[in-house]
Amino acid sequence: MTQQEFNKQELFSNLIKQSKEKNLGYRFILDEFKRNKWNINVVQAEQISVELGINMFLILLYAQDLNILNANSKIKKVIEKQRKNKEKYQNIEE
Repeated sequence: MTQQEFNKQELFSNLIKQSKEKNLGYRFILDEFKRNKWNINVVQAEQISVELGINMFLILLYAQDLNILNANSKIKKVIEKQRKNKEKYQNIEE
């Protein structure tokens, strides 16, 4: 792991911690990713989901909306297919 990767992981952990402490939600974390010009992968989305106790699909949808989702074509196709059911997931949100 390079120093840059370590710093990014440390910042990622701090964003999750800050979001939990101030009850800011997953959108705060993803907006910070966008502001820093970072992409989010499925593993990071899962980590946010577990830490904040929310549906991972909401994170993937919002990341794709921000154009910061780094996932393979299979995952992106599934997200697009399920986007039609977004209302169902929004009822679960926050």
